[in-house]
Amino acid sequence: FTIVSHLEVSLHTEYRNTCIVRAQHKENLEVNEPGCQRFEISVIEDNEKIVRLYEACDDKAAVPHHMETFYMVAYREGTTPIIMECKLVRAARAHG
Repeated sequence: FTIVSHLEVSLHTEYRNTCIVRAQHKENLEVNEPGCQRFEISVIEDNEKIVRLYEACDDKAAVPHHMETFYMVAYREGTTPIIMECKLVRAARAHG
């Protein structure tokens, strides 16, 4: 089963672009990551404190590998100080 992760990040408004830039760097690196099918960044137009990340991995085994890549470790280290709240939901994709 494909595993999807939805991460909703709440942060101070002044850090929104910082979070997006860091995620975009991660997005560019993931294009060639084995097991990663898709990565997307979205924002809520009327709420500048929220950034949403969506990711699809081939299977459960790809998730821990992905979480330990050098850029995920760097992403967490670089964004942890600016994040007020983080909500993660992982699920198996029901179709496709």
